[in-house]
Amino acid sequence: FGNIEAIIRKYADRKDKLEIVANDLGLLHLAAKKYSAVTKLSLGRLLGDFLKTAPDAFLQKFFSEHGVSGIEADSPELLHRYARLQNLSFTYHIPFSHMAVTRYCPWENHWTGEKCRYTCLGKAKKLEEKRLRRPLRLVNCGYFLEDGKIPESGRIDRIVYSPSVNR
Repeated sequence: FGNIEAIIRKYADRKDKLEIVANDLGLLHLAAKKYSAVTKLSLGRLLGDFLKTAPDAFLQKFFSEHGVSGIEADSPELLHRYARLQNLSFTYHIPFSHMAVTRYCPWENHWTGEKCRYTCLGKAKKLEEKRLRRPLRLVNCGYFLEDGKIPESGRIDRIVYSPSVNR
């Protein structure tokens, strides 16, 4: 976490709090315990998906203890799941919903852990398979499903539009 801490320290003296979207429990804990005075924490889409089955009482206490004030969502299910909890802001990502991660790099033909040359940066692959309802997009090490619709119900405070490259 040395690089992350360097970034937080660099911007910590700013007037506005630095917003951190955490998809890792370690980063969430670090920011909450060491930098709570200068950061605003949101639960990222991956961590939100991971914690979605936890009981409301656990989540409310966990969010309170760690200063989580926002949720990032990319599916109506995540939006509705966390809407039951108090005092959270909601960011909704379109047009792609995160489906899974991979540790295999099709651009360089190896598993992560080997030397990465970052040839995937700025690229996407469209993956089509007749058993899928819609094609998947592989961007960096994540698989995404295109939806593009903003849910009609549910509170959304901010929308993040991230079009894929090489559509």
